[in-house]
Amino acid sequence: MNFSEIFVDSFKYPIKDYLKLIIVGILSFIPLIPTLAIGAGSSNPNPGTLPVLGIISLLISFILFVVLYIFIFGYLFSITKNTVHNNENFPDFKFLDNFVDGIKIVIIDVMYSIIPSILLVIIGIVAIGLNPDVLSSLNSPEQILNNIGLYKILILFVLSLILYGIFSLLSIMGTMIFAKTGNLGDAFKFKEVFNRISSIGILKYIVLIVVLDIILILIQFIGSFINLIPFKFIGTLIFMILFFPYMLIYYYRVIGLIYNESETESLPPESQQNIN
Repeated sequence: MNFSEIFVDSFKYPIKDYLKLIIVGILSFIPLIPTLAIGAGSSNPNPGTLPVLGIISLLISFILFVVLYIFIFGYLFSITKNTVHNNENFPDFKFLDNFVDGIKIVIIDVMYSIIPSILLVIIGIVAIGLNPDVLSSLNSPEQILNNIGLYKILILFVLSLILYGIFSLLSIMGTMIFAKTGNLGDAFKFKEVFNRISSIGILKYIVLIVVLDIILILIQFIGSFINLIPFKFIGTLIFMILFFPYMLIYYYRVIGLIYNESETESLPPESQQNIN
């Protein structure tokens, strides 16, 4: 499958099963309902009850968000699993399996973000030093600029972008390897991750992910105009039920097809054994 075919195929994939697309959208929208309901009723607020209701709605929304989005991302991961196993069908919803897979995806993302975070903390400490007087004076943006220096802040910012960018690329490939093997530990086999990326071509892999991100931004930009619909929450509802799940399904389909590119190239024997 060539460069353009990966994205064209993925554009078509989300609409293969409209019902499941809409179900993912509805599940994505549910955590917003409590806060939207409070917002709808705030035109005639009771000062004594609105703060309490606001806190309760936020708590309910948070719980719904955590539970439902773990399940949603577990389900989306099953799309990648089907793709890397050359199964073109939409996966069925399996709450327990999807929820467990969602937790594993969170673990992968968190573990891959820890390393660059630790590196940045170490670099930051080296950059500003351990002088207590300097650390205690960092109470405002002006003091931060005066005591640390703009150039050091810019260097740290650029380094953070580079480090998180690199580990994000590794995390995506690690997730795809996990989708293929079903073994969570394989997502952290860095030699295998590098072998897979190298088999695709480092530059090609980076370009594919960057193009994917750009396409997602464009879809979101187009969908954002739906929010301008002049009826209460109708625009948000349409965006969340149609555009948002389309973006998510599109993403997980693309990364599965990108992984398949690594299997069209020759790999070291140990990598073939790991996957087969």
